[in-house]
Order: sequence, then C-alpha cells, then structure tokens
Amino acid sequence: MSIPFEGFCGPSYQLEDKYAAVERLANWRLVANESPTEKKWRLALGRTPGNKQFCELPVPAPYNVANRGLIENRGKVFGVNGAIVFEMDSAGAFVNNIGTVVDDGKPVGMVANGNGQIFICSANRGYVIPNQAILGGALITIPYPHIPTAFLGATYTTFQDGYIINIVPNSNQFQISGDPATPVGDATIWNAQNVAVLAGQSDKLRACISRREYLRILGQRRSEIFQNVGTAGIGAFPFQNFNSTFIETGISAPFSLADVGDGYMWMGEDARGIRACWLDRSFNPQRVSNFAVEHFWQSYDHIDDAVAFTYIWKGHLIYRITFPRAYESAVRFPLGATSGALTSATWEYDATLSELMGRPIWSELQFLTGNGFFQGRPELFHCYAFGKHLIGSGGVDGNPGAIYQMSDTAYTDCGTDAAGAQSQQAIVRDRICPHLYADNVRIRYDRISFDVMRGVGLDGFAEDSMEPGADPQLLLRWSNDAGNTFGNEFNLPVGKIGRFGTLVRLNRLGQGRDRVYWVRYTEPTDMGFVGASLDIRPGT
Repeated sequence: MSIPFEGFCGPSYQLEDKYAAVERLANWRLVANESPTEKKWRLALGRTPGNKQFCELPVPAPYNVANRGLIENRGKVFGVNGAIVFEMDSAGAFVNNIGTVVDDGKPVGMVANGNGQIFICSANRGYVIPNQAILGGALITIPYPHIPTAFLGATYTTFQDGYIINIVPNSNQFQISGDPATPVGDATIWNAQNVAVLAGQSDKLRACISRREYLRILGQRRSEIFQNVGTAGIGAFPFQNFNSTFIETGISAPFSLADVGDGYMWMGEDARGIRACWLDRSFNPQRVSNFAVEHFWQSYDHIDDAVAFTYIWKGHLIYRITFPRAYESAVRFPLGATSGALTSATWEYDATLSELMGRPIWSELQFLTGNGFFQGRPELFHCYAFGKHLIGSGGVDGNPGAIYQMSDTAYTDCGTDAAGAQSQQAIVRDRICPHLYADNVRIRYDRISFDVMRGVGLDGFAEDSMEPGADPQLLLRWSNDAGNTFGNEFNLPVGKIGRFGTLVRLNRLGQGRDRVYWVRYTEPTDMGFVGASLDIRPGT
C-alpha cells in the first residue's frame, strides 16, 4: 500500500545516538502551508539562497582581507575589511577608503548615531566615520589609551537616545559618549566620568544592545536591564537599572547577539554551563535551541567567536549563527559523509516558523569549497541596502573581503577552485530523513516516490548533454542500520526543461528493520519538495 512519508519534510534533529534521532536538513528551508483550504501539503522544503557577486571578484587590494563588519546608514554602505574602513556604492564598487583601524582578527562593532556619524570599535579602540565622510572626510581615531583618560576603550557597542554606549574592556563597566558641554550627539566626545559601574555584577561585561528604548547589558554569567531616566539618574548619569531587573543568564559569544524583531537572541552562558541559545522578549529569556543542536555545539572546539545576524527571507525571520573555529583540533565530517573535512559550522533558526509550529526549528547551512570540503557559510556579516541582502565574506570561499548579495536565482555559490581560480561551487542540499521503524519488524519497500518540482532542467543544451542542470538528477541513498552507514547512490531524473510530468520514483528498494533515507540535490536549477510517499508491505 502507498502511504505518505511522514516527516520527510522536517528540520534538523540529530542526537548523539543515531538510533534515537538522525534527521538532517542542510541548505533547505522548511516552509509551512498557511492556507486553510490547500490540503495537499502542510510542510515543504524550499531552497536556501545562494550568494551572487556584488563586488568585484577577486576582491581588489587593499580590500582583499576578511570582512569584519557591515552597516547601512542613510542609504550608504560602510564596512571594515581587515584594517581598511570603506564605503561601497550601489554598483558594488569600493568607492572610499576612509582610513584604517587596528585589526585583531575579530568582528568590529559598528553603530550609527542621529548625526550621521558611525562609531566603530576594533581591538578595544574607538573610531568615528564623520558625517562628512560621505564627502571625503577622514576616519577619526579616538585617543586610547589616553592620559588623562577620557575614552576607556570598547569591546562592544550600541546606540540609544543620542549616546554611543560601550562595554569597557575587561571590566564590569559601560561608558556613554558625551561630556557636560556636549552631552549627546557627538561620537567623538568622551568623558571618563560618564561611566556606570555595575556593582550587582561580579562577572565581566561582554555585550550590550538597545531595543525598545531599554538597554540590555550582558555579562559573562548575568545580565541587567537599564533605561534612560535623564538627569534624574544618580549623579545625573542618565542610564539606571530598570526596577532592579537582573537576568540570570549571560553571554558566551558576544557577537552571537542579534535583534530578532520582537526580541533578541544570543548564545548563553551562566553558572550552570554554556551552549544553549536564548530568546528574550520581555526580560524573561526562553531557551530556543534544542537537545539536538546543543549536542553539536557542545562538541565544538570554540564557540566564543560565534557570529550571528538576522534577516527576513520570503516572510521568514531567520537567525543565522556561524562558528568559524568549530572543528579545530581534529578532522571531522558531516553526518553520512566520508569526505569534506569540517572546520566551521553554520546553523539557522527560523523564528517565524518556530512560533507557528510551537517548537524550535533549526537547520544547517554548508558551503562546498573548491577542494571538496564542506564548511560553514563564508558570509559572516549582513546589512540590507539598495534593496539587497548584502553579506561579507570571512574567507572560507577563497574570496576574503568579498561582499555578496543573497539571491533566490543563484543556484550556485561564488568561490574558488583547488588552484585558487574563480569558480561557481555547487550548493549541496541534503535531507536525511527520520527513522522508518516498526518495532523491529522488517518492512519491504516496493517503491519510494517524490513530489518535487519537475521539468526544471536548464535551457540551451543538446538532448544528450551531460552538463550540470541539463538533465537534473535527485540522488538517493539509504541505510538499514539506523543511519550509521549508507549504501550505493541512485540517480532519479527530475525532468529536463518543460517535462513537468516526470515521475520521480524508484522501485524494489529491498527491506529493512530500521531504515533511513538520504536525499541529495546538487544541480544548478530551481528545486523544492512537497513531500514523498512509500509503497510498503510486511517483509520476511
């Protein structure tokens, strides 16, 4: 009999014990059906966006070093590649080398104020792109260290009510810009007395974020909430603790902190441990990671340098987090693979779908290098400008400093081949399905059928062409030992251009007690799954 393949469309959920949970979703996004009348499907798989060239490739010197930050301000894009602070125009050209900062290889903080200035913190130092930089003004360096000390340094920065707000390095203090003569509005003016010492914090501060006019200050183990009370504050300092509100969760990776619209998310740490992801909407953080992703994060060599950003894609609010040094001490491979050594890892949390479904929805993203290795995504920083999602490369793709744009029509990724030449890399999309198990009874699989986009082959090829995309194929493997090992790969054509009636199925698949199917798609074409079905009967 033919039955729907329950769980074919689903998120990543792999546990340490493959016999318990083995699901993997990589370079697919889970899509929910919100229509009350469309009964054919409830969940589907759609493509995650590829990257598309925005700036010149290969990146011209001196910009050909890892991107460390991007920001859009008043219709213009600014960024930091290595030590170089630059402006980029809508055509993707680096049009203004504004100056240099100290490069410590870590992300920079970048915030804009109401006067059009952009404050940058890098390697504990502070810099300001003046409003006149648009007309050719030079980068301003704020003296640090300075005696008598005015600017106390910054490891993280945010902006609220005219103030640039910084975490003071290696301390439990934050500093705000301004002095008695110019209390707000100028990011170049600092006073050592404009400092709050968090007596209620025994741990050091790591990050800060302004949201809905509340200031969140996150320490290593504990966090506090502040609000601007103006001159009514103690000693006329404007930011005071809000109703003595403390949050008993800190942050382990400062640059994992990101605004998700109705809240903010980060990789947490407290006295009990680390490596859970938290979402705070109303001063009461909720865990939004799950045991499966936490199992992977716990195995990573480093998480303190994780970088996250949020973006909206086809109505889905996405939190993307990349661990650049996840696997540093040993060669490891993605589940089900025997090649493609990992060093970095990228995960996405779909905030929109998680709320709709009532549980955390996570998936993986991967990038295939020219050497055939799987890595996390190269794009670490994001801004929305010129009607495009711009993303800056950390260099995994061989193009450090490249500024790409996310694209739904990019069926491949920009990158380099094994020799370092520019090439288009295949986007490898994987779905490892949940266990098919019936109390250890053998099941005979007469047929598996896939409800996919068909007839998506590319135009312009001869009938017998073997070029990628001309006659696109779905790749199918399966395991009969709960996903520990997988057998031979079968090619299932999904239809040359216009052949929408193609049947995507395979007959006589044998039998097994605990079967796991693995479906892969690597063709440079459009593709999506609505679901799958199985023809099964009791085995022998």
